Amino acid sequence: MRTLLAGIGATEERGAALASYRLFEPGYTRELMALGREDTYARRDDVLEFFA
Repeated sequence: MRTLLAGIGATEERGAALASYRLFEPGYTRELMALGREDTYARRDDVLEFFA
């Protein structure tokens, strides 16, 4: 992620707004949440054991 952001200039002061926009853009955020949900369901037993 760091390399990608640096490549588009997002790690420089002028690029902070771009990184912030991208990280909180609704479609991107929904996709991240869906991936997290899938990962959690895939490791359901581990999660239940952790919280037991």
